[in-house]
Amino acid sequence: MEYYSCSKLVKIPLKDVVLKIYDYFNKKNEKFIGLSEIYDFLREEFNMKSFNRANLMALLNTQSEVDFNTVKDYILNPVKSQ
Repeated sequence: MEYYSCSKLVKIPLKDVVLKIYDYFNKKNEKFIGLSEIYDFLREEFNMKSFNRANLMALLNTQSEVDFNTVKDYILNPVKSQ
């Protein structure tokens, strides 16, 4: 199983992170959502002070807006953790 590293000690199954992002896109019904908005959503959703923004940028391959198609592709073709 692949994991998303929030910190040295805290890791979350990568599939759980991607599914939360996918569900958030579906709830918002948007094609693009800002990385900062997704970061804040994940922090709250997983009850964390930090969600490692650098890893999130690497996972989603962006520094600003996230494209729904990128997330959908991850659902169809699971990714390797960073």
